[in-house]
Amino acid sequence: MYRKSSKMTTINDVQTFELKGKTYQIRKINVFDQLTLVSKLSMVLATVGEQKDKELITQNFAKFFAAFAANMSKDDLKEIFQLSLTSIFRHVKTSWQPVYKNGQMLFQDIDLTDMLTLVWRVIEVNKLSDFFTIQDSSQIENIQT
Repeated sequence: MYRKSSKMTTINDVQTFELKGKTYQIRKINVFDQLTLVSKLSMVLATVGEQKDKELITQNFAKFFAAFAANMSKDDLKEIFQLSLTSIFRHVKTSWQPVYKNGQMLFQDIDLTDMLTLVWRVIEVNKLSDFFTIQDSSQIENIQT
């Protein structure tokens, strides 16, 4: 499977894209970690699912996340970031290096905005934002028939 759109390439559930001149790779996470992320991010994902303009969501995910993060425990936030960031790798010279390992960010140039962008990419690659997408009635009727 090969799909390319707006500087993103997806090959066999691995998405590659550029962010601030660095190339990143996001790999699919297992279904149990997906479930955990959906449960921890349910309010954020429900809000995102109501949005029509996907590009606008990408641009504003950090704001959505920050609005709901104030009500999350520190442990929940840590788990969200750990589950998301462990599936992200950065291209360095000739190899892919994890951005997060053993509880530490391995690249100090990744700021909060970049980190939230990376988390959003994990949500996209794993199709977690689709979990709360509101379908119109014609889509529902097509599923039922």
